[in-house]
Amino acid sequence: MTLLNIAGLGWEFEGIRLYNPTIKEISDKINDEENFFFALKMLSTSLLDMLPIETPDGITDFNILVTLLLNQKDNFKTFSLEKLKAMKDLLQLIFKNYDDNISISQEEIIFSNKNENFIIINKENFSVLQNCINEMFKISFLFGGTEDKDDYNPASERAKLIAEKLKRNREKVAEINGNLTNNKTSIIENYIMIISVGLNLNPNQVSDLTLYQLLTLFERVKMKIEWDLDISCRLAGGNPDDHPDHWMSIL
Repeated sequence: MTLLNIAGLGWEFEGIRLYNPTIKEISDKINDEENFFFALKMLSTSLLDMLPIETPDGITDFNILVTLLLNQKDNFKTFSLEKLKAMKDLLQLIFKNYDDNISISQEEIIFSNKNENFIIINKENFSVLQNCINEMFKISFLFGGTEDKDDYNPASERAKLIAEKLKRNREKVAEINGNLTNNKTSIIENYIMIISVGLNLNPNQVSDLTLYQLLTLFERVKMKIEWDLDISCRLAGGNPDDHPDHWMSIL
């Protein structure tokens, strides 16, 4: 599946090919990087673990998603309307050929086009979509690995752990609501300019890459720079303690 990512193609979902947008397309649709990262985080990880409230048994990530998208903010006042809109905008980008009409209900989200072709997201397939987003946008690089739900057993230790869980969830919400982009300089802009300078490319060219391509290219360029510096140091008579991985090794 990595070939799909590096080629800038989307993953297959419910018989269709998802669209993998470029940095330029993302910027045109969601021009605030903080909101974009928020949308990515919310659409790729467990919403049950992200929310600062205790949810009733039987509630799924999909149930929470549609409640957020329907802007039922009586229950979810933590997130701004701009952040919630970014989630819908990102879904529209991914379902590019099916975004003429969007219908959202508590049971399903339907994307359809003028030819009356449609695709349905529901609680049965939402986890599949989450996995696609994880892979297409290189979520592990941006946010690190997702938590293993099996590490937490609410059935046997619910009363004991509820306070700790709520505290942890509030910290996560604080993180995705602002701390992801504490630096006033755009994270993606930094990557674009580093690649542009390092490879002597126009930033416009780099902006035509997908996020996966940009982040993977950044990793490779970083490895090449570290490798070259190590060689230069050794040729000059130095003896570095740590030898970097070969820049052509598998990422």
